[in-house]
Amino acid sequence: MNEFNLTISTPAGTIFKDKATQVSVRGTEGELAVLAGHIPFVTALVPAECRIYLPDGSKRTFKCGSGIINVSNANAAGAALASAGNPPDDESSASIEVIILSSEAAMDA
Repeated sequence: MNEFNLTISTPAGTIFKDKATQVSVRGTEGELAVLAGHIPFVTALVPAECRIYLPDGSKRTFKCGSGIINVSNANAAGAALASAGNPPDDESSASIEVIILSSEAAMDA
């Protein structure tokens, strides 16, 4: 499965910054899962469980307060191609940032 860079931040600092294969969160319109190669978007998050799927097959979960998720592509040309229906050549340039505005977020053990 393809990987992407994932950063999860709170007002207290970054709680996760590493490669992932999928991140699942709850937006204002419902559950969403993001994989490498997803088209860029930004949406609001509501309090729920966040699940991070790692390249080694393991999963990490944490409690997520309200916030935003920003899915972008470091390669602007790749993002333009993706929005035109063609996948970017280098999906590893994808970057996903989850910003949690509440300080209640905590990683599970």
